[in-house]
Order: sequence, then structure tokens, then C-alpha cells
Amino acid sequence: MKKIMMAALMMAVCLSAGAKKKEVKEVLFGVKSGVITVTSDMGDMPDFSQMAAMGGGGGVAAFNDSAFLARMNSFNSSDMREQIYFDDYGKKTARITVYGENITRTVAIGDTTYTINEKENTATAMPIFGGGRNGRGGMGGFGGGFGMGGAQIGQLGTIDWMNLDKKTIRRNKIKELGEEQVAGVTCKKYSMSPSNQMGFTQNITVCVYEGIPLSTVTESDWATTSQTAQNFIAEDVDPAFFTLPKGCKVSEMNFGGGMMMMGDFGGDFGGGFGGGFGGGFGGF
Repeated sequence: MKKIMMAALMMAVCLSAGAKKKEVKEVLFGVKSGVITVTSDMGDMPDFSQMAAMGGGGGVAAFNDSAFLARMNSFNSSDMREQIYFDDYGKKTARITVYGENITRTVAIGDTTYTINEKENTATAMPIFGGGRNGRGGMGGFGGGFGMGGAQIGQLGTIDWMNLDKKTIRRNKIKELGEEQVAGVTCKKYSMSPSNQMGFTQNITVCVYEGIPLSTVTESDWATTSQTAQNFIAEDVDPAFFTLPKGCKVSEMNFGGGMMMMGDFGGDFGGGFGGGFGGGFGGF
């Protein structure tokens, strides 16, 4: 009898836990779909030649490639153009990055981020670490905002900007700074200092419209970077933006040596700056 009662109690606890999990409010935008044109300023880039010495046995593979290093060290974020497409109140996002003749599209499908080379119809697949989506919960294949929480341009985050609660405000040290015009719309402006999973704290200023971050300035010990929406249009988006193109050849991102081996980095650089390191460095 005791065993039956114990089993019943455990089942009730499990059902209760499941019910509580379902009650968690999902973070979404206040606009169903649209297109955001973004410019980025990454500040002073480091000398990537130093990366070749990292990781002990050979370091990070791609940084031993002189041609790759030359491309990385000559990268200029002002030459990069980005457009973010979103639908279903932010549940679906795609980032189109243009750098020179290279065009890449980065999209999350299931638990994987795909960086697609539109010209060659190829893609590199990378798992979304920690089970996060669109920058939530984990590094998102370096596309999860690198600890930016809910301050990633045009991406869903862990912060519900339209319904801030005391716990979120306290945990992220959020302060209201009034209003600011960005891309033709009136945004609420905030400062925040979230700590990411690696223990770093960043000082971030973010302008938010209908739950959508449209401008971010991130200050850290190593750089000051910014992203700003130059144009924002609320309109229907072609569903094809959020899928792999027909006949696309997909390869997996290589891992090894205790670190991510960057042999494929030359085509993807983790899916771009759009998420802290995320949205594609334009398909180097």
C-alpha cells in the first residue's frame, strides 16, 4: 500500500512540475513579422595571428592558415550589410549577411544553426549548445549573443522587454533611460549589466521597440561594439527565408583538440556578428 501511495505521490509531483513548466510565459515580440536592416561597429579588431598559439597542440586550426588570417585581419564591419527577417512573433529568424561578393544566410532549424552560402548552395551545421533557440539558453553556435541575454538585435532573448519583472530587473541590473528614436520608431532605452555563463559582465545599452531590440552598445574589457537598426519594416516575410534551399549540401562544423577546430571558420565564423559573434562574418 505504501508503495502505491509513494508512486501516486511521485506521479502527482511530476504532473505538477510539468504543469508549472507549461505555465512559463514565452518571450515573444509584439510584432508578428518584419525586416530589420542593421549596421555594426565592432571597434578595434584583435590581431588574429595570436590565435594560432592557442589550444596547445596546434592551436585553433584555421588561424594557422595565412590566407584566412589575412582575411580576418582585414575585416571591416562597416563594409558588412545585414538584414534580419523574423516571423511568428520572433520564433523564426533569418539573418542575411553581405560582405563583398559573399552572401550568407544564418537560420536556426530545430536544435541546429545553419550558415548557408547562397552562391554555392552549401551550408555548415552547428548545434545550438544548451538547447537554446534564437539566443536563448546557451551559446547558440556562437550565435546566441555571447551572454547578451535579451539585447541581441532582432532576436528573442531571455528577457521579456514588454513585461519586465523585479527579478529580471535585479538579476540584469536593468535601468530605464527614457526614450530614443531608432529606425523611425520610438524605443524604450535601458542600460543593463548581465553576467554570462563564462563569468564576464558587460555594460549594455539597448533600445527596444515592441519587445524587439533595435540598437545595442556593448562595453567590455576588450572592446566596445555596437549594432543599430537603420530601417525597420513590419511586413509579411517569405517562409523560404527560414528553410534550407533545395539541394543544399550540408556539412558539420568540426570539433577537436578540446576546442572548436576552426577549419570551417573561413566560410562561417560562427554564423556572424549578429549575435555577439553570431550572424555570419559574411562568409569569409
